[in-house]
Amino acid sequence: MLRTTIHGGRSFHSTVKRLSELRTQADISPPDWLQPLLDSSEGKGYDVKDAGLLGQPVAWGDQDSNDHVNSVTYIKYFETGRFHFLMEMFRSRGLAFNDLMSPKGIVSVFRSADVQWRRPIQYPDQISVIHKIEPLTSPDRFVLKGVIVSHKSKSVACRITETLVTTKDSQKCDIPPQFKAVFEEWAKKANPEA
Repeated sequence: MLRTTIHGGRSFHSTVKRLSELRTQADISPPDWLQPLLDSSEGKGYDVKDAGLLGQPVAWGDQDSNDHVNSVTYIKYFETGRFHFLMEMFRSRGLAFNDLMSPKGIVSVFRSADVQWRRPIQYPDQISVIHKIEPLTSPDRFVLKGVIVSHKSKSVACRITETLVTTKDSQKCDIPPQFKAVFEEWAKKANPEA
């Protein structure tokens, strides 16, 4: 069985473990202005306590020749934020993230993204990436919405709507019941009127 990735030949599970140890969000306090900004510009539903990345420094190397963060880097920020968001969501209910992201079992596959770039991010800056889950409308997929907030400009720099499909053995499959229950709980928290 092939268990290596293109990331230096590390196994999938060691990559997940390494990523999960990179940054502990619980140790970082969000700035006071962040939640009110999200509530006023994005409506209710985003909770800074669930941020996948909080106060992440922007690296000079994230910029392109136009002197702002490259568009592809925004997608990478969202990817890392999504990873941490889902990991914390599952951990809060005693589930292992690896159970939904294991090459031996069910995998959530990135299906599509609708990205809306709003303003450039330039070094030096810090960003926060916050996701929320939408109510489930299909048994085999879930939708996340996310924002990247620039701390320097105190504004939303980018929005994304991400659709992920659950698969097993390269075939679509229903979201496992234990994960579906967590998704529904968190979607209700983010969308109380739905």
